[in-house]
Amino acid sequence: MTKESFRIVLAANTSWYLVNFRTGLMEALIASGYHVFVVAGRDFTSGTFAPRGIDFIPFELDSRGLNPIRELGAIRSYIRVYGALRPSVILHFTTKSVLYGSIAARLLRIPAVNTVTGLGSGFVSGHIVPLVLTFLHRMAHRKACRVFFQNAEDMGLFLKRRLVPMSIARLIPGSGVNTEHFKYSEPLRKDCVKFLFLGRLIRDKGIEDLVEAARILRARMPQCRVSLLGFLDPDSRGAIRESQIKSWEGEGVVDYLGATGETLPYLTEADCVVLPTYYKEGVPHSLLEAASVGRPIIASDVAGCRDVVIDGLNGFLCKPHDPIDLSEKMMRVASMSRDRLATMGRVGRDRVLGKFSEAAVVQRYMESISSVLDQR
Repeated sequence: MTKESFRIVLAANTSWYLVNFRTGLMEALIASGYHVFVVAGRDFTSGTFAPRGIDFIPFELDSRGLNPIRELGAIRSYIRVYGALRPSVILHFTTKSVLYGSIAARLLRIPAVNTVTGLGSGFVSGHIVPLVLTFLHRMAHRKACRVFFQNAEDMGLFLKRRLVPMSIARLIPGSGVNTEHFKYSEPLRKDCVKFLFLGRLIRDKGIEDLVEAARILRARMPQCRVSLLGFLDPDSRGAIRESQIKSWEGEGVVDYLGATGETLPYLTEADCVVLPTYYKEGVPHSLLEAASVGRPIIASDVAGCRDVVIDGLNGFLCKPHDPIDLSEKMMRVASMSRDRLATMGRVGRDRVLGKFSEAAVVQRYMESISSVLDQR
């Protein structure tokens, strides 16, 4: 069989996720001659697939839904789509696609490669949800061909709970970053010291802690500015409302820059990127982009962030849920000379080149796909 006869599906909750984090992989698959399909929710990025030679199949998932009947309906919908496509391999990303898509693939006996991109808030919210997620993950991964984890702590947890067989669990350095696009640049460092948050505007990302830290920072170092760049996500639990953002702007404590598909200009203008998350991240892509551009990072001392930030060398780790500690780390950065900022930035850039390049991540997926196809 030729590669053109092999159908490779990438499934995720949203088109935006695949465009922002898996474009390099999709391009590599196309370049290798595979017939590539995307099964994901429709959004403003969906129109970019066809020009790349990728077939797009809209598939809507309720990211917040817990209704068991509706959730079972999602599995049935995946069975219908996968049954019609009969792909050679399915790559699942994002939680609900991994869970429901993998169960559907298992029932249809279609090989699946799953990626756990972080545990989200489900594993720590209440009592019932973690139990349900544990059961679903065990069902999803038991017959998968490969399960990738983005940090060692997540993989260790899954192995300890026997949610995935050790023989198919692999560690991968996040989604990788395109180091050619996110090129290193020297910090601008003018009179105004600019801190940038980049990500979804939800409470679990530590937005409220950042705002409180910005208040402290503003009182002591008024030359500093804190900006938020990212999507308002009203359908997510813990969403930050637009009215709240406007209130903070009116107070003068933060600037909201809106949402964008191109983060590079904002990273270049920033002096430091801040992510005070307590969301269960895989490896935050925003930190990889920041490090690749050569910007120091302040991030929570949690799984995923610890993989990117070496405390004191390319940034600082701060205590989760601690605006005072966060503000102190921000003041340390604001007090640094331009040369010190540049030194930290170069350490971050070297770390990305050595461990987190997109090319290395794509190669791991390509090898896994070839291994699966060789066994067919």
